[in-house]
Amino acid sequence: MVHACCWAHARRKFFEAAKLNPSDARPRAWWRGSMTVRDRRSGRELNLDHAARHALRLERAKPLLEVIRERSSGPRRFLAFQRVGKAANYTLSLWRKLTRFLTTPSWN
Repeated sequence: MVHACCWAHARRKFFEAAKLNPSDARPRAWWRGSMTVRDRRSGRELNLDHAARHALRLERAKPLLEVIRERSSGPRRFLAFQRVGKAANYTLSLWRKLTRFLTTPSWN
């Protein structure tokens, strides 16, 4: 059994923070360019096997995840009790489980 976490939950925390402070565009900007449902489905639509879909995930998702992790590290220290900081803490505390799909080739 492989334990993984859901990116939709992590993403939602940042968007909830943005709703509380609409003038702060940072939470939404962090996710701009992130892997969308369309990107995830493209491997299946192209009838790629598991190995090819895994390679596609590594190619598209890994660089974006590095950006999200870097951007989440700053507010985590400075905004620990604000919503953006809480969202960053949530994301970084579950990072290993959130990125499990990069290390598990058979992940759908």
